[in-house]
This record gives sequence, structure tokens and C-alpha cells, in this order.
Amino acid sequence: MDEPPMLTHATSYLRSKACLAVSRSWLLSTLSTHPPPTPHAVYTAYLSTDLSLHATPSITPDVATRHKERLKNASNGSLCLVQLEDVMEIGCSYLDLLDQVRDLRDSNKAIRRKMLRLVLTDGVQSVKAMEVEVVAALALLMPLKTKMLLKNIEIRRGVLCLNPRNVEVLGGGVPYDCSPVDALERKLRELIKQQQLQRSSQPGNPQPPRQLGALVTLERPPPSATTTNNSTNTHNTNNNNNNVKQQALPIPNNNQNNQKRKHPMGEDEDFLSAHFADDDFEAMELAMAFNDFGDDFVP
Repeated sequence: MDEPPMLTHATSYLRSKACLAVSRSWLLSTLSTHPPPTPHAVYTAYLSTDLSLHATPSITPDVATRHKERLKNASNGSLCLVQLEDVMEIGCSYLDLLDQVRDLRDSNKAIRRKMLRLVLTDGVQSVKAMEVEVVAALALLMPLKTKMLLKNIEIRRGVLCLNPRNVEVLGGGVPYDCSPVDALERKLRELIKQQQLQRSSQPGNPQPPRQLGALVTLERPPPSATTTNNSTNTHNTNNNNNNVKQQALPIPNNNQNNQKRKHPMGEDEDFLSAHFADDDFEAMELAMAFNDFGDDFVP
């Protein structure tokens, strides 16, 4: 039986836009309006939908187990359409990022852009992705469900390596149930709470964190006897004044933080300790995916 001409035209148009795995039932439902939409209107509607509601698999299965391979679509090609499920800035600590969110709200000061971690899906399979170079089209406050076209992306230990040449943001997305800034602040508070609870349960932790108003603080242990004996009176005074720090442990290395760096992927092979906030455990776990990159990392 021949397909209706409208369905054929719409399918061809979507395929020309790399929308290769579109549900036939969704297409028929979209085309059932009177008058029927144009192929471009169907494409616009597709970008604004949730792929999980009418998804067919479109990317290589078991991406999380793959390493040093190229991402393939269901037709064994290099173009894959996905949507954004989650995004987070991992170039600074959650506490620092929360302070920047407050600055954005209070004085419209932009959040500093360093490195984004994303969770993407084709509607069936979710995959982790990370910028290896800054992609200007990506943003921390971009709408969830935003559609992206991935092109010949390399996989390292199950993580997609994003750069400006292999990802294209198509648009679309689903509106938040609140403002993007409110949603980000709420997520950060929950992540900070989880991290503090995780630290307080670790052996050898001095004591659980205390909540003081909007600031999360963590008591530092007193200096050791050896340190006290070998320190001057001035140094002892400084230690006493710094017993409570309004930041997450461990305390960053000041000399390291003062260095002017490019994007976290560009310089150090072992950027696990050199570039990531120590209180972002998930970021550190993802960073291990790239430890085997050497000088040949940047294409």
C-alpha cells in the first residue's frame, strides 16, 4: 500500500534534516490537522516535542561500554539527533556556582563559562557528554529537551567528546515549570546537600557540616601538634581565624587557582586534579574518561 503523499513529503523533509528515527504514528497524528502542516512546520513541531514520548532507537546501543570509537546512528551513519536531558557547569565547585547564580539574580552578572557536562538521549538511550572545547551554542541555562545534531563524535570510556565541529544545536526544547535560574539554584542546593551528606559519612571526617543561613560551612580540624610547635605566633593566629571556611573541602591550592588557563582540556594531560573542583565527585569521575588523552587529544 502506497504511503499518503503528505506523509512521504514530511518524512523526506525530516530525513534531510537528519531526523532519521521519527515515529510513523507521531507523523500521522501531526499531519491529521486541517489544513495539514507544511513539512517545515512538522520539523518545527518535532523539535518542540519530547523524544521519549515517541522514540525509536537512533544511536549505537551500549554507548557507555564503548571506548575510542565513533558514535553511529541506527543506519550506521555518523549523524545522530539527540535532546538535552541535563546540563551542569563542572569547571567550578557547586558552592561557587551557587554564588554566581545569586550574583546573576541580584546584579545580572553573567555566570562564568568554563566546561559543561551534559546528559543526552535519543529518547531510548541516555548518554553522558562533555565539552572538550567550548561550544558557544551550548549554555548552562539552555532549555531542557533542546535538540542537537551530533556529527562523527568520538566516544571515550562511554563519554561523548563535544567540540564546535561535531555538535550543532537545532533548537526546540520544553519550557521549564519555573525560571531557568530558579531551577538551577534548586538543583545546586540539592547537589550541595548530597555532597555534604556524603562527606559526613566518610571515615575520618572531622564532623558533619552545619547549615548557617544560606551558607554551607564545614569545620576544619585543629592544627596538629607538630605544626603548632613549628609555627610562629602569627601563623597560629591565622590558623585559629580560619577554623571555619565558607567553602567546600578540600581547600583549593591558591597558586594553582591564580594560573590563567585555557579550556580545561587544552593543556594538562592529567587535568583531573589540575582543573576540576574537588567537591564535584561526578565531574571527577567523568574526567577520568579523558586521562588517556595525550598530545593527540585536540583534533
